[in-house]
Amino acid sequence: MLLTLLRGKARKSVYFEKLLRGSSNAILVQLGQNVNSWGNFENWIVDRIGDDDFELEIQLQEIFADVLNSKYDHLFIYANFTLEEIEVLIKVIEKSHPRLDVTVTVQDNNVSDGQLIIEEIHI
Repeated sequence: MLLTLLRGKARKSVYFEKLLRGSSNAILVQLGQNVNSWGNFENWIVDRIGDDDFELEIQLQEIFADVLNSKYDHLFIYANFTLEEIEVLIKVIEKSHPRLDVTVTVQDNNVSDGQLIIEEIHI
């Protein structure tokens, strides 16, 4: 299973969309976000249910269960996770089925303006 992080301050959606367009058999989940310019991809808009790690873990488990019961093998989550929330995401991924690759956006203010870091984590 591969987790891809798009880390930066701004304009992550531009590169995120390019990765999404280049992917086959993918679904997009907008978690706490609503960007309307994603094109013809299946797109779930999900309200974020809380601010703590426990609520996030439960919500991610539900999303993963729904996606795993579908035909998709690549999950894109546009959520602007914090670096701390990535640990929760990794925990959920470790419990899910290994066929599902995941790409997410991460709000990382340590990245210089105008730069984007793409990080791959093999789980």
